[in-house]
Amino acid sequence: MGRSCPSTHPVSVPAITQIYRYPTRGGEGFSLASGSELSAHADFVNAWRPGELRKLVDDCLNALVHCGRG
Repeated sequence: MGRSCPSTHPVSVPAITQIYRYPTRGGEGFSLASGSELSAHADFVNAWRPGELRKLVDDCLNALVHCGRG
């Protein structure tokens, strides 16, 4: 937060971050069935109402205001 886009790139691009925590016992040897912990995959389905999404983009993203949790 607190950064603005340069005039050559004036469009803000939202980012979604997902954080996974796996309760494990011990240390070494942990892996996912898909490979390393970096092999996780997620899909995003946009189900926002267009007006609500526009409000969040205008009031939070473009205003450089953190409006969510975490």
